Amino acid sequence: EADFVAVKVGDVNGSATTGLNASEDRTSATIQINADNKVVKAGETVAVEFTSTEDLYGFQFTLNHTGLELVNLTSDIATDDNFGFAKEGAITASWNAVQLEKLAGQVLFTAEFVATQTVELSQALSINSRYTAAEAYNAEGVANVALAFEGAVAGIELYQNTPNPFEGATKIGFALPEAANATITVKDINGAVVSEIKGAFAKGYNSVDVAVETSGVLYYTLKSGDFSVTKKMIKL
Repeated sequence: EADFVAVKVGDVNGSATTGLNASEDRTSATIQINADNKVVKAGETVAVEFTSTEDLYGFQFTLNHTGLELVNLTSDIATDDNFGFAKEGAITASWNAVQLEKLAGQVLFTAEFVATQTVELSQALSINSRYTAAEAYNAEGVANVALAFEGAVAGIELYQNTPNPFEGATKIGFALPEAANATITVKDINGAVVSEIKGAFAKGYNSVDVAVETSGVLYYTLKSGDFSVTKKMIKL
């Protein structure tokens, strides 16, 4: 009986619905955004091209950079209006089109950085929902987004979990050069194991969903064979 008007905004692909039981048409798929990996020495300038693996209606995410100072951003598919800049080494991105754009293999944008320390790009760059929620929109609906690197020095990649910070569950993505057994272990700040997932995983991109009871700063480790790498995440 109230004098009420509902306004729907930010519905890139027309999948949003209204009402008490409305739900998003989110798929379990993950869309990769690719970049070439390399080691960049302190003081060196590097131009990183970010390419799409699929045709898209749109995308949004936060691109984090550590040990790298942004000096220039060249727009290819996206324009300058599709990017924002936050403190603490983060670039926010949000782009959409009125129809499915043929983006597979296309360069979305190019970021030019100067390294403030010697870094490997796969360790210095990450995509998550720090400021802008990481998701992409294709013909199947709304999908997760992961940043993948070609030519990884270690041959195995562990990605930043999404979302991060998280409340219920979070998705941890990783890539393997060959099919192999791997273990994802989550520990609290005291080193106690709060979750562990073991399995045989396929070559290429894989992901696992993790839910833990412990809140605060957590560390998750990917171990496969002699390789081991750890990243940090936050449970609210």
